[in-house]
Amino acid sequence: MLKNENFKALNPKIYLFFFFSVISFFSFSQDVNSSRFLRNIGISASIIKGYDFSARGRNAPNRNFDAIGAEFDFIYRADGHKDWQKLYNNPRFGFGLIYILMPTEWLYGNIYSAMPFVNFTLLNRATTSAFLKFGLGASYIDKQYDTSSLRELKNNLISQPKNLGIQFGLGIHQKLFSNTELALEAGVLNFSNGSFNAPNNGINLVYLKGGMNFFIYDRVNHRGMTTFHNNQTKKWYFQTFIGTGFTRMKIPLITQYDIYVISTQLMYSKNKILNIGPGIDFYYDPTSNIRLLRPKSMDEVAEADKYKVAMGLSAEFNIGRISIPMRGMHYVYNLANVRVDRIYFVFGLRYTHKSNLFIQGSLKSTLDNTTGVRTDFLEYGIGYRFKTKSTYGNTY
Repeated sequence: MLKNENFKALNPKIYLFFFFSVISFFSFSQDVNSSRFLRNIGISASIIKGYDFSARGRNAPNRNFDAIGAEFDFIYRADGHKDWQKLYNNPRFGFGLIYILMPTEWLYGNIYSAMPFVNFTLLNRATTSAFLKFGLGASYIDKQYDTSSLRELKNNLISQPKNLGIQFGLGIHQKLFSNTELALEAGVLNFSNGSFNAPNNGINLVYLKGGMNFFIYDRVNHRGMTTFHNNQTKKWYFQTFIGTGFTRMKIPLITQYDIYVISTQLMYSKNKILNIGPGIDFYYDPTSNIRLLRPKSMDEVAEADKYKVAMGLSAEFNIGRISIPMRGMHYVYNLANVRVDRIYFVFGLRYTHKSNLFIQGSLKSTLDNTTGVRTDFLEYGIGYRFKTKSTYGNTY
């Protein structure tokens, strides 16, 4: 077991991931026509109504888990000529400041989040647009697990104030006036420390959001937009990623350990933006063994049982040099040790150099049939795409 002072030294990894996330999303403004910059800027104010479905476990008390909050966003819509901007109808990106009052505030606290996000346009009409939203940032939660608490019910969701924030949503913008829109949105918010500390069941919210968008000048029009042409040769390619991660679990004492992963995919370049294909993961990870067997110490977990293999589907959304990799996987080896959590999802951020070498940070979450979605750990590492430059999926 690592000493506590060694664990403190790992905290910078979380801060580096926050920094990487924020810089990545701000870099989405590549190739923007600066003469139109002010016209594309807007602000948004919204009310959030959410339902908390966090993984408290079977014996959690039946309480009112409704949450309410507010969000203030700074918005900017890309107006450039990169392929990813043209294909996604010049998406919006921005920086959201979110406040959520959790139910039973004395127990689960208040959530403050800074969330860079991207809205990918799905429908683009003169007065109406629909979009898919992805956000990743930092959050602060002012109530954590307290072993000294005398209350019968303890907050077993969050163990430290600094956490990751992740958002997926679908929404509609309806134009009301030349520079004003009605904004409606529904989605999921997750707040977790990536299992850098225990306990870490995480907070999960399904939400509805309504508000108004106001642009400083007239709303962005279609001047300067050009049609996306897919002139790339569609080809398969192979890539591999080698990563590591760190997590903490209570079994019953808090135990800290490292995990290792090799992930490989055979990808198909559908166009310069989207790549998709089958993949296989190899893990050295005792997390599922601990959740299933509840050992008293790591010595009770056999080395051979820590090796896992999973197969599934991978996808990548390329935005310039930045990519959003995702994969949904199902364990196919050592199934005796993963009886209740055989399906997991991984998504993150990636930066690819023109030499096809990339760095990546991803969050792995398991679909647990007893408690819902649980965060396993943050994995980070390097990888390489084995293909020729002429068929490279990103455009710069």
